[in-house]
Amino acid sequence: MVRRSILLPGGGYFYTGHPLIAMLPAVVEGLLVLEILVFLFAGLASPKAMPNILSGLLLLGLFWALETAVTILHCRRYVREYIPEKPDLARSRQKDFTAKIGD
Repeated sequence: MVRRSILLPGGGYFYTGHPLIAMLPAVVEGLLVLEILVFLFAGLASPKAMPNILSGLLLLGLFWALETAVTILHCRRYVREYIPEKPDLARSRQKDFTAKIGD
């Protein structure tokens, strides 16, 4: 799920089965990645403008990383809510034992 969130725009939400929620982050991440690529190619085309472009690339990369991190954390919560916890056999035996003693 983490790899999908990093590599595909909105991939974490699509993976967890929330396509309607995934559309807005997919558009935002797609635009951020597109802007990063445009800035990168503009910097390669004009070496004199590279110092100015690096700050823009850094800022866009930071926004993209932040948005992706929020997506990963949110999708991990979806996965944890979907997968039931394993029953603790020792705790259930203890409850049964205390119930017998209480009778």
